[in-house]
Amino acid sequence: GPVRLLRERNLLVAEPVRIALGGTARDVLAPRKRRMAALMENAADITYAQDLSGRAGSISIEGQVQKVEEALKIAAAFGRPINHGWELTGNALAVTRWNWQEAGGGRWNGRVILSKAKLAVAGLNQPLAVQESTLNWKDGLRSVGVTKVNGFGGAWLGSITERKLASGVDGPRWNFSLTTDRMSAADLDRWVGPRARPNWLRRLLSSLLGGSSSSPAASDLVRQMNADGDLSIGELTIEKLKLANVRAEGSLHDLQLEGRDADAQWAGGTVHAARNAVFSPLPKYDVTAKLERVNLAQLPAPDQFTERLAGLASGTVRLVTEGVGRGELLQKLAGDGAVQLNNVELRGWDVNASVADGAPRTGTSRWTTGDGTFTMRNRGVSVDNLTLESGREQTSLQGTVSFAGGGHFEIEMLSAGKKRSPTVGANETARARTITG
Repeated sequence: GPVRLLRERNLLVAEPVRIALGGTARDVLAPRKRRMAALMENAADITYAQDLSGRAGSISIEGQVQKVEEALKIAAAFGRPINHGWELTGNALAVTRWNWQEAGGGRWNGRVILSKAKLAVAGLNQPLAVQESTLNWKDGLRSVGVTKVNGFGGAWLGSITERKLASGVDGPRWNFSLTTDRMSAADLDRWVGPRARPNWLRRLLSSLLGGSSSSPAASDLVRQMNADGDLSIGELTIEKLKLANVRAEGSLHDLQLEGRDADAQWAGGTVHAARNAVFSPLPKYDVTAKLERVNLAQLPAPDQFTERLAGLASGTVRLVTEGVGRGELLQKLAGDGAVQLNNVELRGWDVNASVADGAPRTGTSRWTTGDGTFTMRNRGVSVDNLTLESGREQTSLQGTVSFAGGGHFEIEMLSAGKKRSPTVGANETARARTITG
């Protein structure tokens, strides 16, 4: 549109200039009344001001485009590419100002509102669906207001804010507080697993790194992340584990993930966990969890088994593993833990009578308390010693069960206060039995 420059003493000003994308000459004529950015269609008003004596100035941009990718191409054509490691399509409304001083450089202030947009980010196999979000700048620092974004199998909202760090100070550059209704391990694998389109991922990563690497590694993306914050998930599914109301705090810095605190509801009880991960040179994971008053009947086991169980369990568990991919992670999974049981009931099998008689006996087994320890390695769980008490009787169990389902257990009946013999049944052969299957 028409350009009009004014000079008042040492101030050079350009009145708003209308720029339209794909429009006609009539679309860029200055209106009698200035239109708000929200009322524009594929157009923007540009205002310029320059202090000729103080070497300070500003450029204001107010407008709306239905294809923000066209605006990104224009910025790149002028040698000012904005997107590094990401691509954006969709509608954008902007009200921003670039202020600069010769000595201090320039800073952005303002906001860009995105709607009905798609955001592709290096490292993600699928684009995020941005129904509505806001990008904000204040004195050059960026923040994101996530109103509604669909990705990773859920709908997200929250905020991501850039921190101003003093020179030489090390710390998280970004703070985040995000909430989603649901997430699953399967969705995460689809979004960030090793199935990304190589050419697409390589192009975005090269853009992210400023074109300095012709063949960047995937870890280069994670290496640049420096964030700290909290995450809330309404429902988290990991294989057969279904956690509700998950709240976690943590940070990602220098290819290390530190989870300070996490809480969730599981199987009628609560879980408190801490987790750490190192992503270079080989991904390694370490999780420690404390479980309180978990309902045995709600454990992720076959229905024909859990419907016969009742009681509460508490305890601790630590799991470590390394590698990439489900198979390798399971193969190298190891850990240990301890469990305490209360008011346990097993319907359909009278364990004490079966051990005493040497043959299966139907009925119900009940124990008031119990405790034991277990270890995990080689794709199996080893119950080192589990002791259940009911009045004057004790039921002691030890053995192993594999991830495939096969097991071998030894059960021994003891009188209260008597310790389990080193060899099952050595002293009381009639009160010890073996179960395999």
